[in-house]
Amino acid sequence: MVSGRKLSIAEGIKKGFFGQNVQLTKESHKKFRELLKSRLAYAEKIMENRDKNDVERKYVSLVILFQAIAMAMENLIERMEIKVTLNILFSEKALKEMEELFAFVEGQLKDMRDYMLTKNTDLKDSIISRMEDLYKAADEYAVAHENRLIEGLCTPKSSYLYLDIAGSLKMIARGLVEFSERA
Repeated sequence: MVSGRKLSIAEGIKKGFFGQNVQLTKESHKKFRELLKSRLAYAEKIMENRDKNDVERKYVSLVILFQAIAMAMENLIERMEIKVTLNILFSEKALKEMEELFAFVEGQLKDMRDYMLTKNTDLKDSIISRMEDLYKAADEYAVAHENRLIEGLCTPKSSYLYLDIAGSLKMIARGLVEFSERA
């Protein structure tokens, strides 16, 4: 708990990852899976119904995009959980890079929530811009990371996880852009 309030799933996952807290990471991962399960019945019910209203038709068209984002998030969380559970450490530089990449996606998620409520095109542009910035930074970090690996400053175990986490963040960012373009 932070300041007497419950952590959101995203906060728990992030705090668990950056704080090497196995229990918090696993609890947050479990909550994420439960959240997805709780939404599945509603989605299945709408998918089965042949007589859909306009809102339901729009919802169905977004389900596939939502599933792609959820799968990328699941992969991200699994890799984060592996890192924490196996006590694989990242360098301070790698952690700072991860924090920056996370910040891009967190900004996108905030903009997406607000865009869904307002349909403000500036927010949609921001979602796209943040994805482009994330891609640029992630690609630069990957090259720098390869150099750290070659120089022996990074281990192959942490390298795989670092690159996979960055890749998952890129997939989430791309999915959010596609979702905003169809919403």
